[in-house]
Amino acid sequence: MDYSQIPIFYWLMAGVSIVVFWVIGISAYPKLPERSAIHWPFTSSQPDGFAGRAVVAFLVPVLATLTGLMLTWPAFEKPESITTTNLVFSGLFFLLTMTMVLVSYIGLIVWNVRGPFNMPRFMKWVLGVYFAAVMLALAALIVS
Repeated sequence: MDYSQIPIFYWLMAGVSIVVFWVIGISAYPKLPERSAIHWPFTSSQPDGFAGRAVVAFLVPVLATLTGLMLTWPAFEKPESITTTNLVFSGLFFLLTMTMVLVSYIGLIVWNVRGPFNMPRFMKWVLGVYFAAVMLALAALIVS
């Protein structure tokens, strides 16, 4: 396997996902209310935490940018020590994590722009599917 291409692959994955977060945040900013919901207790569909629209629109893209950089950094430490299994799991974990955060972020934007829905139930499904996908990816790597 040609390990010289690993940094390019990781930067490409990180770059595309980060751009998607920023595009959503910038396009949602003018549509968000001044006081937007950001937190729901698991026992109620009524939010109990609020923030300004700039926080809702841009905090997640900032955190996604930092997460993308953090999750891609190991590829630059010692690319020659990365095995195929590590590469596959790292890539899958990165994609699953960024997808879970993206779906959650879209749910947050939709709740604030389009109107309320049961956010705790939505997040339970998102987290359940995320953890099931991570476990399936781990099981597939262990079996192979």
